[in-house]
Amino acid sequence: MTQRQLAEVLGISQQTVSKALRGDPRLADETRRKVLDAARATGYQVNRMASTLRGERSRIIGMLTPTYRGIYVGAFVESAMNALNQRGYKVMLGPWQMSDREDDGVEAEALLSYNVDGLVVYPRAVLPWAETVYASLAQTGPPVVSIDRIIDLDGIGSVTTDNAMGTAQVIELLFSLGHRHVVYMGPPKYQSSPEIERADGYRRAAEGRQMRFEEIVCSDQHDSEPLKPVLLRADRPTAVCCFSDYVG
Repeated sequence: MTQRQLAEVLGISQQTVSKALRGDPRLADETRRKVLDAARATGYQVNRMASTLRGERSRIIGMLTPTYRGIYVGAFVESAMNALNQRGYKVMLGPWQMSDREDDGVEAEALLSYNVDGLVVYPRAVLPWAETVYASLAQTGPPVVSIDRIIDLDGIGSVTTDNAMGTAQVIELLFSLGHRHVVYMGPPKYQSSPEIERADGYRRAAEGRQMRFEEIVCSDQHDSEPLKPVLLRADRPTAVCCFSDYVG
């Protein structure tokens, strides 16, 4: 079954069939559904590689994440895939290496080899942006968007939350509930933008309030051991604010 044959069966133009299969948003929803239903019924499959060779867009978005198991990352990947699918795009996933090896570029290059129309990146916490993959992508690759990390390079966009405000609101809530001694549990080194912003929000909220603040650090985001002796003190805090959901 070809696009031309599919168009003849439906009594519409081949151009309309092509637009529907590409997910062209200008096409009426009813027409798009009619074409897609017929394509499924006849077993028609779009040859994406052939389309790419003809210079057409691949309708594929590459996505690099360090893991798919985390609560936040998993929810983000699922939501992004649903949103992109509704717009006629497919998602190709690739993992970041969770180590200090400088081979992250291998996964990015693998996705780029499929002529992806864009790249969504959930970066590792520590990476020398200007010296590795991102500098190259910013200059020669497709549009790149970083999630939850601000990458200070021209050509790379970022989508993130206001981490400083979020932490400040936590402290404001604790203060309104009567807490006057709050411990902030942070990472051993403030290396990623969310970590830096959350700590900054904590410190700014502490200024001007009649509260006792102190900071302790953990060896990694799953380590709560440094908190145990603090909670056993006679002057133990009444509340703890952690830099990560995973502490504990």
